[in-house]
Amino acid sequence: MSVTVEPVRTESIDGLDGTWNDHVRRSPMGTLFHRWEVLDIVAEHTDAKLHRLVGSKGDEVIGLFPLFEMRKGPFSVLFSPPPGMAIPNLGPILANYEKMKQHSFEHMHSGFVEEVMEWAESVIDPKFVRFETVPEYEDARPYAWREFDVRPRYTYHLPIGDTRTEILQRFKRSRRKDILRHVDADYEVFESDQEGIEFVLKKIAERYEAQGKTFDVDVDYVLTMYERLPDGVVRSYVAAVDGEWKTGVVTLEHDGVVQWWFGAGKPDSDLPLTDLVHLWILHDASERGVKTCDLVGANTERITDFKSKYNPDLVSYYAVERGTRLMNVVADIYKKFQ
Repeated sequence: MSVTVEPVRTESIDGLDGTWNDHVRRSPMGTLFHRWEVLDIVAEHTDAKLHRLVGSKGDEVIGLFPLFEMRKGPFSVLFSPPPGMAIPNLGPILANYEKMKQHSFEHMHSGFVEEVMEWAESVIDPKFVRFETVPEYEDARPYAWREFDVRPRYTYHLPIGDTRTEILQRFKRSRRKDILRHVDADYEVFESDQEGIEFVLKKIAERYEAQGKTFDVDVDYVLTMYERLPDGVVRSYVAAVDGEWKTGVVTLEHDGVVQWWFGAGKPDSDLPLTDLVHLWILHDASERGVKTCDLVGANTERITDFKSKYNPDLVSYYAVERGTRLMNVVADIYKKFQ
């Protein structure tokens, strides 16, 4: 029985069992950004057309692949995730594969990749394709075999202990000692709301401006995520000294994982406020049963020097791309946003 791939326009998948979100939820590869309603929000805030592709074999769903089509002059390009949206990973996810023997899995997987690419070439004819997989999508060979450039990328996953002491024990000794010296200092950390989101993104924009760069994430996009997703999915945290807001973090929380989405950075203070905020967030998340923190990104040496002091686990995923020489500039533009 052959694999077929078709775009869907409603969450209910005609002729197949379950909804789009059912398969996202069941797949070990599914993330918050794969969810139907989150893809809707992303599509509303980017100049791209969203294509939700579903792969099936008979009446069983075997894969989902959200793709964003963008126009660059006379050319079409495909991204997953689209640039400038602060989405760490997206790309394809597989479904109903866990009990397959290796040969059957590879045959199914290759068929899914082949049908997705045939659909894209016949319907979109993209001159450039780029996507970044989730860490659980461990096999990118079918793309390498089809002349895609496949490169490893990295993030950090930090296991979260059940108590503040267990969380601190994970950190590098010097960081742990610095936090403990100041844990009873005169500061305050608290969960905020939309105002906290606006504060954090403003601080990031100011930091970029000081470096001669532009921070392109739309505040309205982040606020829409906060307002339309269930309570607790998007959270903002702020650290204040003498009532003055100094720094903060915006997180995403889904399926037992908290992600560092946006961080305001190190403030002008004698206190290690960034570390104190992080400890507060980790402890707060642990009390809700969250077991893992995704520090979101370990691909820049300067940033990894800071993140690695939390003693996280290094996790890999893939950047996959293919394009013509004429579209090399598109790749450069995309990488600028990442």
